[in-house]
Amino acid sequence: MEAALYLKEIVKDYRVFFIGLLETKINSQDNNQLLKFLGTNWSLFAVPAAGLSGGIMVLWRNDLAAFSVIEATSQMILGNLEVHGKEN
Repeated sequence: MEAALYLKEIVKDYRVFFIGLLETKINSQDNNQLLKFLGTNWSLFAVPAAGLSGGIMVLWRNDLAAFSVIEATSQMILGNLEVHGKEN
């Protein structure tokens, strides 16, 4: 819970809208709790922990950006981030 509080504080202080986390060691039920904790305008994509691989996750504010996954493995998440209101 302490890590979640720290994450929420960083999001608030720096107005973050995209986050990448490594070695999350959390399951899908914890993912839902994390989204509830951050707020309803967040979405996530996660590769769960498996064996010694601790899992990876990306989160984004869906009111400010859209993220689409191109490829994901236990080592990386590759995707396209579109920031609303910005021309590419």
